[in-house]
Amino acid sequence: MLTPASHINGEPLVLKYLFSARLADGQLFVQTPEDVDSENPSRSAFTELLRISENNRIREFYLEDSAANRIYSVNLDTGHFEANGNPFFLHTEDFLQNFQLRYIRQVAARVNVTFDKVTGHELGRTQAGHEVKYCFGWYCAVNGKSYERILTLK
Repeated sequence: MLTPASHINGEPLVLKYLFSARLADGQLFVQTPEDVDSENPSRSAFTELLRISENNRIREFYLEDSAANRIYSVNLDTGHFEANGNPFFLHTEDFLQNFQLRYIRQVAARVNVTFDKVTGHELGRTQAGHEVKYCFGWYCAVNGKSYERILTLK
């Protein structure tokens, strides 16, 4: 049986930030806490967003922590970011264009390992939680040179 992308060690991954994306036609794609692709539940909602964006460009991408009332975004028309509605740029080049979304959710599991003091052999392992980092931003290439700006949220 396949484990959904939103699981770690068979347990549901609690997501602090959920994403949404405004598409070129104005449609808003919203990730649910279950984080599943509606056509393939073993895949993540981001897979579905990528499939939709093949024919409907992503214009803005948002990460929202509703519990803390925080929202971060990147505008793929201009390359600017926003934190709680405050815009800022991470680049000074005014010739950049055709920004493409970059989004990576990094999950690191914490594990406690015990060893026998005499033999040094492993006696056991227990899960001690996990940490999730949300990395998002943009990539573009101009005249053969690549540019990328990524923000990382914990």
